[in-house]
Amino acid sequence: MCDALARNSPKLIETLLATACAREAQFTEVAESFPDECRYVLESLERYTDSTPSEGSRLTPKARLEFHQTHSAPVMEALHQWMETQFAEHKTEPNSGLGKAISYLLRHWTN
Repeated sequence: MCDALARNSPKLIETLLATACAREAQFTEVAESFPDECRYVLESLERYTDSTPSEGSRLTPKARLEFHQTHSAPVMEALHQWMETQFAEHKTEPNSGLGKAISYLLRHWTN
């Protein structure tokens, strides 16, 4: 885990997404006001975590990439699309607590 400072930019997808997972605290802080939306984000992050092979799995780098492309990527792609839709369809106010949490994740998202 690391913060989002540029000098701490992660090199591996697992580390990058762990950074996003670390920001789930923003969603738990606003969950009382936005329960359904926060539940979706937190459950998506949990599904990503559940679909990540453990360090002890001893997958080759190529096999790990293929695993992520098959199992983890669809979860993250759906979450990314959902966040983009929140603003595009004016479902979430950008200045709200939820909007700020979503904006943070979108600013640190890489494809």
